[in-house]
Amino acid sequence: MDGDPGSAMHASSASQTPLGGTPTSTLRVWCPFDRGFQRSNALNINASRARAVLAVATGGVPRLLHEELRIVIPAAPTHVVNAHGRRMLAPEGAIVVTPPTESHTLHAATADAWSAKMLLLTPAFVARAARAAHAARHDRPPGSGLCAQPEMPYFSRAVILDRELRDVLSSLFDELWSPVRSADCEQRLSEATGALAARHAEPLAQAAQKRVGPRRHDAVRRLQAHLVEHVADPVSLDDMASAARLSKYYLARAFERVHGMPPRAYLMELRLARARSLIAAGVSPSHVTYDAGFADQSHLTRRFKRGTGMTPSCYARQLATAPCGDVHPKGALDVIDRVAG
Repeated sequence: MDGDPGSAMHASSASQTPLGGTPTSTLRVWCPFDRGFQRSNALNINASRARAVLAVATGGVPRLLHEELRIVIPAAPTHVVNAHGRRMLAPEGAIVVTPPTESHTLHAATADAWSAKMLLLTPAFVARAARAAHAARHDRPPGSGLCAQPEMPYFSRAVILDRELRDVLSSLFDELWSPVRSADCEQRLSEATGALAARHAEPLAQAAQKRVGPRRHDAVRRLQAHLVEHVADPVSLDDMASAARLSKYYLARAFERVHGMPPRAYLMELRLARARSLIAAGVSPSHVTYDAGFADQSHLTRRFKRGTGMTPSCYARQLATAPCGDVHPKGALDVIDRVAG
């Protein structure tokens, strides 16, 4: 599942690339694939058993929407800015959680050097972990009764203070960073994710209901599901209104209240998130262009570089180059990506 670390462990010549929106941060990536992987599985992002991205960032983390749950452990006090521009302080020892298809920007809260560890987990992995934790609390098998179909847990609080879980997750980050991992690493990661959901999350529908009224909530949820399902397709404003069953005027306001951006801008962020996921899963940039809904490769390249600071081809090349050095490299963002085929 983790590929062949021995064949990939060599010195990286990848240049440090400034991230869009955070000029003091840089990006370097690595992905040791399972070479038995099939492209058809990559197109179904939730099909893989587990997907974990380990990252170490310095300077800050730009606003990037991900298809995965993002868990960040800053090493120093951090300003967390949500999609609406609201700023929160994450003190030292905090965990910062961003739900799938949402975004937060992270910046240093002091003049001191700043770094953070980051882990991305697929919704499917998170849902399974939450189901297992729920089943364990109720002393029943994960696939039985009320435990069979749990809702995706939602973290309404971006900043979480839980020293015990922070230490567990930080230790797991360090182990995932290493090319040598214990056999039960994935199980312990699942248990830690389930504990995080059990202690600090709530059902997705219940959380969204608090932010907008019932009718508009349903409309926003229908539209978001439609955009995710049709991320690679042309979607007009009329299509959006029809999917949401709400007028374009009210729909735009309700959607922006929940997601901090208009539906069309959100669709572009979804396409960029899909492009990163597909490239990390081994799909060539030329295929990603159409699988992620871009008009042509220059369109993808232009948008991709604006968000990540590099072209899709450069991103793909760096995924094949193992990171070397300390887990806290200065001036670099290092990513380890595991994809189960």
